[in-house]
Amino acid sequence: MTDVSKSKAIELLNYRFGAVQIGLLALQKCLLWAESESKVCIFVDGKLDTETATSVFFNSAIESAIIHSRVLLEFLGLKANKGGQLVQASRNNHHVDDLFIEHELFAGLKLVTPEDAKQADSGPSEEAEQALVYVIHLANKGLAHSTIDFKPDEEDFSLLDITFRGVVKLMENRFYSPRCGEDEGQHKNMSSLTDVERRYLENLLGMQSGYVLDYSDATFGEFFSRHKTDIHGKKYQTYGTSKAKKMRAFWEQGSDGLVGQVLSEMLDSYEADCDLNGREVNEAVLGKSRRIVSRLIGKSVSSQSVQSDGEFLHREFTIPNIQNLPIEAQAVSIIESRLNEARAAMGAKAYLSVVFLCGSVLEAILLGAAQKEPSRFNRASASPKSSDGSVKRFHEWSLSQFIDVACEIGLLKPDVKKFSHGLRDFRNYIHPYEQMSSGFTPDDHTARLCFQTLKAALASVAGERG
Repeated sequence: MTDVSKSKAIELLNYRFGAVQIGLLALQKCLLWAESESKVCIFVDGKLDTETATSVFFNSAIESAIIHSRVLLEFLGLKANKGGQLVQASRNNHHVDDLFIEHELFAGLKLVTPEDAKQADSGPSEEAEQALVYVIHLANKGLAHSTIDFKPDEEDFSLLDITFRGVVKLMENRFYSPRCGEDEGQHKNMSSLTDVERRYLENLLGMQSGYVLDYSDATFGEFFSRHKTDIHGKKYQTYGTSKAKKMRAFWEQGSDGLVGQVLSEMLDSYEADCDLNGREVNEAVLGKSRRIVSRLIGKSVSSQSVQSDGEFLHREFTIPNIQNLPIEAQAVSIIESRLNEARAAMGAKAYLSVVFLCGSVLEAILLGAAQKEPSRFNRASASPKSSDGSVKRFHEWSLSQFIDVACEIGLLKPDVKKFSHGLRDFRNYIHPYEQMSSGFTPDDHTARLCFQTLKAALASVAGERG
């Protein structure tokens, strides 16, 4: 490179990077509105200036992203050979004014290998290679030269989606992140979920109907508030106001780490919901979804807990001496009475009563623990906050929030959090219409799981679990 300064080089790369991001957005919108006759309207100073078919904008943005993806892949050190394979670009083929990642302007940065590039997507490496090679050839032969028409079918859209996301992730991880803090205007991470990954997740979470699992608007908002996200805010209403549409917007705008954390907890909720309502777990799709989450948060699947409800139910948990629990002396007899009632209700097949009794006992015990160590509970990141940022008073906490905080500070084991789904919102089920809207129908399995969760929690709080 001769007369190009570092700032000029970075400005050019930022421009190309932005073009790929816009192309990715256009591709998503194109798929979303494929069957409609929507139009794009451009306003200048509040007045309508241009109105045209969405395809005019979408096709141009997508074609631009294809060209810029090819350029950025070459910048990273990748090209396609005539045999349809992704290979390392030769360092000796650069012209004197070419930009490439190992240029002296970017000291310390290394070429991306074909294997690295194929791992940028969570799907099969062969599919990732196919997508990257397809876009390189499409840029060279389909757009730069008039040898083929640009009329991608549904399969081509999937390959474009994989490539655009892959290029964004590679630039983030191999160019922007290593230089973090070096320049102004650096790019924030966006979720790298591919179209294929989204399909698996949407299927598992039941998003086709506009819902997400069995969350109501209130519980959906509460769930996300624990992750410091205002899911009901305008930021996530890009596609509409249903919970599924807000989730899709969150996937686009959240970082891999945040999206991974949210999905990890939701997959646990899916498993628990199936357990509690006697539905069969879709093990194949759940396994794929777990691997997607593992990629997002950078953890190995094997390191995650995969304890099933059957294994949990067959573990031995002994209810500790109630007097050893953090509750007032006057409440001991009440707790003992409710535990006895829960056993009796189980025998009488009064399963909803078991849920109420177990939920009320666990809430009382965790409230007592919080009152005994208030600073420990209040300092937890999961502690619920008021609008002014201050931690809410304990009497304003829900059982769900007590459980999350207790698990965060190590008072409860992770299995309690995983299998506490039926207990978390026990207060809501007191109201018939709320129970009806949630579809919660406890049976023997549900009741036994709730009672086992309570026993495990009591043992943990009493310090009697290993």
